[in-house]
Order: sequence, then structure tokens, then C-alpha cells
Amino acid sequence: IGDCLIYAVPGEVFVDFQLEIKKNSPTERNIFASLANGSSGYIPTPEVFNNLYSYEAIPRGYAQDTGVRVKEKIMEIAKKIF
Repeated sequence: IGDCLIYAVPGEVFVDFQLEIKKNSPTERNIFASLANGSSGYIPTPEVFNNLYSYEAIPRGYAQDTGVRVKEKIMEIAKKIF
């Protein structure tokens, strides 16, 4: 939508990733849509991965670096678009 990027991820990405993506985005206008095209559970930061005190961080089949890889791929695609 003009100079606005919409990021759609089929999981509940921790806000730390969303803020970093928006901060490093090639545009000022950004929309982040979690749970797009289905739900694949929470995608926690590596720091809280396997934290038994946080139900969101309990592994659900993801590797510990999944969120980092998702963030890097999003940024790669965003920079190709703009």
C-alpha cells in the first residue's frame, strides 16, 4: 500500500522481533500481522526459549533460532521490494 509494508507471519512472533523489523525497515510505515494464514504457535526470542516460567516460550517444534531466521528473511525481502 504505497510506501507501507505489511509483514504477515503464520505464528505469534514476539514483539521484540516486530520492533526490530520496524526499526530496520526500508520504509517508515509498517504493519505487522501475526497469525496470518493460520497459527503455528508462539515464536519466542532465543533469550526466553525453553523458559519454564513463560508458557509462550515452551518449544512447539521450532528451533531456537527460528525467530531470528524469520526476522532476517523478512528484512531480506523488504529490502528487495524497496
